[in-house]
Amino acid sequence: LDVMGGVGLIILIGVVVNNGIVLIDLVTRLRAEGLDRTEALVEAGGRRLRPILMTALTFILGVVPLAIATGAGAKAQNAIGIGVIGGMIASTVIGIFLVPGFYVLVMRLVRRVTGRTA
Repeated sequence: LDVMGGVGLIILIGVVVNNGIVLIDLVTRLRAEGLDRTEALVEAGGRRLRPILMTALTFILGVVPLAIATGAGAKAQNAIGIGVIGGMIASTVIGIFLVPGFYVLVMRLVRRVTGRTA
């Protein structure tokens, strides 16, 4: 992990966190409309899957030139490109399943601690 890889990691974290925030925001709005937790998660996942995948694919395709760069400074560009592409693929696949799972766990914990639904 060099400086360029660190910059790529910061950018990657920003995009992934934004996808998670948008998904959970939609779940919260759906729950406010009266859907139960499971229905809201399934509905939000269905509505947000395509935009999340489009964001990830656009990001990956935008970074491909860095990953395949040649010439002066190519080593630094390759590092950031390859690292970010791999990170985006992994975080998108994991995030699609982990964010709703963590949401369920946190809501169960909130209900157990407070005795009411959040």
